[in-house]
Amino acid sequence: MNKLEYDSLHKFFVSIGITCIVLPFGIIAYLFKKDVQLISANDYKSLSNYSMEALTFQYRFLKIVNNKAFIVLFFIIMAALVLLGIYLTCIGLSGWKKVQKDYDKIVETERIEREFNIEHLDESEVAEKAEREIKELSESTDHIVSQTATNSVSRYMKLETAYFNKYLTVPFKRRHIIERNVRADNYEYDAIAVSRYGNNDSLYEIKCNTTPLPIGVLKMIVFRFFEYGEKYGKDRNRNINYYLIFISNTQTLEQTKIQMDEIIEKYKDDSNFNKLEIQYINEQELLN
Repeated sequence: MNKLEYDSLHKFFVSIGITCIVLPFGIIAYLFKKDVQLISANDYKSLSNYSMEALTFQYRFLKIVNNKAFIVLFFIIMAALVLLGIYLTCIGLSGWKKVQKDYDKIVETERIEREFNIEHLDESEVAEKAEREIKELSESTDHIVSQTATNSVSRYMKLETAYFNKYLTVPFKRRHIIERNVRADNYEYDAIAVSRYGNNDSLYEIKCNTTPLPIGVLKMIVFRFFEYGEKYGKDRNRNINYYLIFISNTQTLEQTKIQMDEIIEKYKDDSNFNKLEIQYINEQELLN
């Protein structure tokens, strides 16, 4: 973390909490380490009225402090202050942690954008990307989409989000910085997973076709993915793993797998296929 980012309320809680913890110990140190001054009767008689009043006050105060009931009450109050301080500090630090986590994510995202020359798509661009893919897939199959365009885009984006939430495990997320909906080298990726500890990155391409795609279209999708992935890796000195995910109904997935197996068999000498993982996800199971 280059900076500490505090929410003002959390900072206030931490400040009050630390004060409540430290204050009782300061009071105890003052009361029980204060030296008692002894003076002779002659010296006492020679004191000014102000000094005699101060000395009398000190005597009465010490008499109260040495009272057993006062001591018990004092330590109860001091203990309560310490407990309150611990509670407020924990609340403040917990809130700060959440704020700091969001801030760190922003800083990390900006660093990735700068170092890897990628651009995050805004909400309208994400919707446009989904619309283009739906149109491309539907035109390739001469399939008239029965859903409205808005519902189709909503479905596409919902399935993508569900996939990343379900299939990217916590250990994987700890080892990688996940950047969704990004543009690099004029190619729009559904996600890029940048390794935190090495130079092995993962690129994600998700297809949510409702009907089987022609084998020629599948081939185009795969080799276009490889083309831009190779450029991404070469320009940034990264090793690339490819993830191609098909999300659809059972019948479409079965047909897609048969066609993809044919493509892999035909082009098995292409080294990129060794870096490619294809996943076939049932739409209903994903959303359940």
